[in-house]
Amino acid sequence: MPQQPDPRRASPEQSFTPRPARPGNQSKVVLIAIAATVLLACSAGVAFLVARGFESDGGDGPVQVAEGEAFDLDGVEYHDGWEVVVEPQERGFPQVDVRGLRANRINEEERTVVAGVSLIFYRGDTEVFRIGCFSGKRIFDDPEEIDCNERAVEQPGYDRIEASAD
Repeated sequence: MPQQPDPRRASPEQSFTPRPARPGNQSKVVLIAIAATVLLACSAGVAFLVARGFESDGGDGPVQVAEGEAFDLDGVEYHDGWEVVVEPQERGFPQVDVRGLRANRINEEERTVVAGVSLIFYRGDTEVFRIGCFSGKRIFDDPEEIDCNERAVEQPGYDRIEASAD
């Protein structure tokens, strides 16, 4: 019994002719392509800005600082001349303190700011200790000394300091 050809299939003699695209489909494809391009450009821009924020000095930190040198952090200018003081104790661990840290606001248009910074001390890649410094009041244009919390530290040696806004 000969097999009947499937009516749903075209015979090999028939050629395939694509249907013409409907007018609405072309505009949809163009709009999707434009939207994807805009989304990609915005994502790249945000990624660039985020990366620049972490590289720049003067953001929220952390930024690497050298003892006694000035640095800017979170809208506050910290002046040079500060020092890290290690005081041996008769009993217990040595006391470490930061003295002479002065700060003022950077942007004169801001009414006031409160200075707060953590100084993080490292030996190699290991954090050894932190000292927090806080103005306790609003600071203005004139540099004011800010208080730092001294602390007992078992091994006060360090080779690098980072500052981070509090």
